[in-house]
Amino acid sequence: MKDPENYRVVVPSYRRAAALPIKTLAMLDRHGIDPARISIVVADEQERAVYDRIMPAEKYGELLVAVPGMGAVRNWIQEHFAEGELLWCIDDDIKELYERVDDKTKRPVADLHGFVTNAFHVLQETGLGLWGIYPVLNPFFMDEGYTTDLRYIIGCCWGCTNRHGPDFAVTLDDKEDFERTIKYYLADGGVVRFSGVAPATNYYDEPGGMQVERTEDRVTASAKVLVERYPDLCTLNTGKKSGHAEVRLKDRRPRGPTFF
Repeated sequence: MKDPENYRVVVPSYRRAAALPIKTLAMLDRHGIDPARISIVVADEQERAVYDRIMPAEKYGELLVAVPGMGAVRNWIQEHFAEGELLWCIDDDIKELYERVDDKTKRPVADLHGFVTNAFHVLQETGLGLWGIYPVLNPFFMDEGYTTDLRYIIGCCWGCTNRHGPDFAVTLDDKEDFERTIKYYLADGGVVRFSGVAPATNYYDEPGGMQVERTEDRVTASAKVLVERYPDLCTLNTGKKSGHAEVRLKDRRPRGPTFF
């Protein structure tokens, strides 16, 4: 079993060579995350050349060339890193990670390395393989502790005990985080979500990334695929304020407990 202190930080990035150093890399640097543990993953050699030219080399450990596509790069990361490796996967446009103070107040996570290390401790204690954070930065809805039932693990910030093979590979470019959540849930009987921590990011509106190729039709098609594949675990929700077709997860088991 891997020491939770020895996790790797994996940052897939696409057409954000200028934004990455002032967002995610700057955030990791502020929190004292060792650059040697950070792997940046780009789509192709052309992207590598751009990132090599723009990014400060002292802010990360390695630059890896993978393959284009959101789902494809996630699967490449899964197969590239060793089975059992502790991977903290974080998007390239994260401004900050916040923790809830009370219903109206949030603050930057006080000890980010400690939080991530503890998250991997919890995976080992519970026997589960995937952890994540609350998807919306609103302290009124955030809560303390963590849950272990079926809850959405948002794709911009999550950790896993890496596993190879098709049972954990994603097949979609959109809604791939819902698909990953469901696959880990089916394999392990639960996922870990820390509801007191949430990201500051622009999601659909940030230039670069998968927004370059994402369309409303493709988002909707991916949502429908998930509902057709897993009708007992999710439903389609078209009434979200975002205007995008969304998936609502529906646990087939009683609600899991919250731990403190």
